[in-house]
Amino acid sequence: MTQEYVVVEDPHAPRERPDRDGATSRRRVRAALLTGAALAFVAMGAALAWPDRGPDPVPEPDDRAATAARITAVVYQEWLDRNVLVECMEERGFPYEVRIVDHADSLETVAQFLGLEPSTAHPDAPVPLLRQPDLYLGRGGAAMAERTRGGSACTMPPRTSVSTLDDEALERAVASAREDERFLTTVAEQVWVEQHPAQVTHAISLLRQEGAIAGEAGPWSEAVEAVAAVVQERAVWVPVVTGSEESFAQAVGLTDGGGAVAVRVGDEAASLDRDSYLTRTDAIACGPVTISAGVKNPWGTTEELANVMDALGPACNALIGAGIVEGESLADVYWD
Repeated sequence: MTQEYVVVEDPHAPRERPDRDGATSRRRVRAALLTGAALAFVAMGAALAWPDRGPDPVPEPDDRAATAARITAVVYQEWLDRNVLVECMEERGFPYEVRIVDHADSLETVAQFLGLEPSTAHPDAPVPLLRQPDLYLGRGGAAMAERTRGGSACTMPPRTSVSTLDDEALERAVASAREDERFLTTVAEQVWVEQHPAQVTHAISLLRQEGAIAGEAGPWSEAVEAVAAVVQERAVWVPVVTGSEESFAQAVGLTDGGGAVAVRVGDEAASLDRDSYLTRTDAIACGPVTISAGVKNPWGTTEELANVMDALGPACNALIGAGIVEGESLADVYWD
C-alpha cells in the first residue's frame, strides 16, 4: 500500500526548508520493500500451486545384466581354452575333466545369469578327484600305464582375450555358453560343490574306504556324538553329515568361517591321519580310542582344524564319562 504525503508551508514559520529529498528517498525505499514482498508472496504461491513440471531425471541404466554377460563370456572363454589342454591330455590317455580355475569366484554369478540350479549328477563323488582317483592322485601304476598312448607333453592352455566392449561378440559368446551342455553341467556342479563343503570333505575322507554309510548308526555312533558335543561346547562347529562303519564313526561340520572339518572317533588304524586324502589331519589318543580331525583344501583351512583340535581338549574325559572307555587308562590325557 502506497501513501502520499503533502507538504504545506506555514508562511509564518521560520524559513527552514524541509528535507524533501530525504522524504522522497524514504518513500521510494518503503515502496520497493512492499513491492518486493508482494512479488515474493505471489511467487511462493505460484510455486506451491504449480509444481515444476520439468522432465523427470533419466534413471541410471541397470548394468548388472551387462556385467553378468561380460563375466559369463570371460568364464566361457576360460572353459574353451582349458578344453584345448584337456583334449590333448585325453589323446594321450589321461581323461581329465575341465574345471574353471582362474574365474572360479565368478561361477555363482554365471549360474544366476544363465538360470542354472546348482546340482551334481554325482552327489557321492561331486569332484573329479573322487570320480577318477587313480588319475588325479597319480597312483594308478600299471592301470594308468596301460591307458597311456604316446607322451604327455601337452602345452599349457591358451589364454584367449575377450573383448568386453564388443556387444556383438559378447552376445555370441553368451549364446554359445547357453548351448554348451558340458559347460553348463560343469558350472552347476562347481557351484554346488562350493555350497556343500561338508559333503565334499566327507566324501574325500572316505575315499577308497568301503562300508561307510552316511547317516546310519553303528558301534561308534555314541562315541562320535559325545565327542561332537564337546566340540560344540567350545567352538562353532555344526555337524552336517555323518558316517559310520565297524571301525569308526565320523561327523563333518561347518565352522563360523564356512569351512568344513571332519571329526572321527574309532580304532587307531581307522584314524584320519592314516592313509587319508585330506590336506591336513591331527589326532588325540584316548587309550584304545583315537579321536582325529582333518580338512581338505579349499573346503577347510588349517586354522579351522586347529580351532577344532583345541576344542577337543576334554574329549577323552567325555568318553570316560560316557563309559565308552575306562578312566584308568586315560589319567594323563586330559588337556583342559
